[in-house]
Amino acid sequence: MKYVSGPYTQGQLLKDIHEIELSLARSYKIGGVITDAATQRSWRERVEDASIGRNTVAFDDLGYPTVLVAIPAFKESDVLAGGRNMHHPAFITNGAIKPFLYISKYQNFTVGSGASMRAVGLKYQDPGNTITFDNALLACKQKGSGWHLMTNAEWSAIALWCKSKGFMPRGNNNYGSDVAVTTEKGVPSYYYDSSGTKYIGRVATGSGPVGWSHDGSPFGIYDLNGNVYEWVSGMRLNAGEIQIIPDNDAADNTKDQTAASTAWKSMLQSGTLCYAKWTATKAYALNEVIAPANGKTYICTTAGTSGITEPTWPDSGTVTDGTAVWTYQTDLTIKYDFVSAPANDGAIQINTTTQANASSYYGQKTLETLAAYSGVTVPNLTKLLGLAPIDSSHGGDRLYMNSNGERLGIRGGLWIGTSGAGVFSLYLSYARSYAYYDIGFRSAFVL
Repeated sequence: MKYVSGPYTQGQLLKDIHEIELSLARSYKIGGVITDAATQRSWRERVEDASIGRNTVAFDDLGYPTVLVAIPAFKESDVLAGGRNMHHPAFITNGAIKPFLYISKYQNFTVGSGASMRAVGLKYQDPGNTITFDNALLACKQKGSGWHLMTNAEWSAIALWCKSKGFMPRGNNNYGSDVAVTTEKGVPSYYYDSSGTKYIGRVATGSGPVGWSHDGSPFGIYDLNGNVYEWVSGMRLNAGEIQIIPDNDAADNTKDQTAASTAWKSMLQSGTLCYAKWTATKAYALNEVIAPANGKTYICTTAGTSGITEPTWPDSGTVTDGTAVWTYQTDLTIKYDFVSAPANDGAIQINTTTQANASSYYGQKTLETLAAYSGVTVPNLTKLLGLAPIDSSHGGDRLYMNSNGERLGIRGGLWIGTSGAGVFSLYLSYARSYAYYDIGFRSAFVL
């Protein structure tokens, strides 16, 4: 079927794309991977035709299909008052501007294991769950070049775009329905038992109404609010310090995102990024900054190559490191900290220092009420990455954090998140090894 311009209703468009995507899912379920080039092209053309080019279907190296939503590039100033006339970081990978992002329309599930494990994104499936951060990363990476676990930069770009358009997507955040519009329901795909009573948990991907897509259309990204939390890549907390992989470089699936990686950068109040880890025999350029210990920072005042042993970092003056020279500076890195002594459910704030949290307490705050400690400047980069509020209205979505050790991000909330779930919801309390039946993931693709 070829579409021509005309007065189509959203109901007609929804019916057409719905039927094609269900047919694709059935074809995969019955026949498995789709490797024939002509068949792949046929499915791609059908999806693109029915969605007026807003969706496509891509096949990975083994022939597993994933339906994708094309997100056109936009500028910081399009989504943030006072933002620069520059592309949002989500559209910059390894210094190159990407005109589109391609985000899985649906939460993913995995097939295979080990080297054969792949992520798949199709309509009306039980979303994948009980997966660690590293396995979610691997399932996406192994699909081939360009494929990756959805990054925090990508997620936050979409969240800010939604807010700029005045539409916050709803979803399964209240036992199969939306807490604000209880008549909106998904098709249950998992029930859980609590004291002998069964409750709806997960719902099938894309089974809710169009209000559960990011733009309120049949062609949007579904289930960003609730259902299952989703791991996002390229951002973490390390002892309370916010660390990122710059721009959308985490979309490059060759980037090292292990705990010990030198790709992680911390952030100053100015938004300047600095190395979060010292590296032996590395060439450092003039004016590069490093934050190797306790948030203290040092600027490279003589370019050179670091030594083979990490220097003892002073509280003032300079230190020679191989042929490089570092000078102490008073700037400190941006962190999440408890307002009072660490305690479960304690209020949190943005700060440049952090209290010891030896008992692994978690804190929380609605994003819209998250504030900075007196005298601390919140850089725009944290706002562009959905780590700080841009105003006082973010739908009540909640931020959780644990400042003990390394914590990776999960986004969106879950089926019991109620008003705290949503596109700005962020949970930074779990280690990369954590897995549970309410945590899933979503793949994405960049050309």
